[in-house]
Amino acid sequence: MEDVISEAFLALCKKVSESGMPKKPRAWLYKTVNNLINLKYRELGKKSRKTVSLTCKEYYLPFNRDYFEEIEDNILLEKLKATLNEKLSDRDKKLIKYIYEDKLKMREIAEIFQTSESAIKMAHYRLCKLIQETSDALFK
Repeated sequence: MEDVISEAFLALCKKVSESGMPKKPRAWLYKTVNNLINLKYRELGKKSRKTVSLTCKEYYLPFNRDYFEEIEDNILLEKLKATLNEKLSDRDKKLIKYIYEDKLKMREIAEIFQTSESAIKMAHYRLCKLIQETSDALFK
């Protein structure tokens, strides 16, 4: 890793001395470091291919960390849904459906519930706060 960083800064110094500072130094540095890392991995791959025999090596299927995190997220989401299902009234569930699924405006929802628009906005605020508190309690 230190080799890549030192090579990247050497390349930057060379670039500055030859043609001045790049117009977008952050993007230039990112691309340069990315290319250097790719080169290092290719070199390591070539070396390992030459020295490792495939007949005597055991293979294990790597577990994809993202897969387990996704399963954990799904479990937590199901817990959140179940908890909210218990806490929310039918009116609250309808309000969430109208806002997020049907994409109705607060004025239209107020007409459906036969109340004021500010009452709907306040109910929406309370629902958001309840959902946030419930998710914070579950995801600690």
